[in-house]
Amino acid sequence: MKLSIDKLREDANKTFTGVELEIDDETTVYLRNILRLPEKDQIEFYKMLAVLFAAARDEEKDEERKPTPYDEMSPYELGIKALTMLLDDKTAAKKLTKALPDLGLVVMVLNSWVEATGLGEAESSRNESTGSEAS
Repeated sequence: MKLSIDKLREDANKTFTGVELEIDDETTVYLRNILRLPEKDQIEFYKMLAVLFAAARDEEKDEERKPTPYDEMSPYELGIKALTMLLDDKTAAKKLTKALPDLGLVVMVLNSWVEATGLGEAESSRNESTGSEAS
């Protein structure tokens, strides 16, 4: 069996697709799937999401968790930073930030990205396989 990196890359791009986000009539940006980011960026992205989701749930800070630079950022700044990390074209960051002036829009984009890329599927699949459904 002969494998081709180009073919595998093409298959990965189809399987782990991102999301196109239309900012205005002239500008569309591409938010990559988390699995298409370098490992270091994936880890940082997950750290940002953990802090953002904890803030959204209004959780108290876990005293045993090592503090991150993200703890000092506002939820808006954190959401914008996370979305910017997903951009395939970093020059579009300013346009994206300008198009998302409030936390509500940032959260809507992040939620849409999570749904479109299937980021939350592994967790729900694991719950289904263990039979841990809410009664």
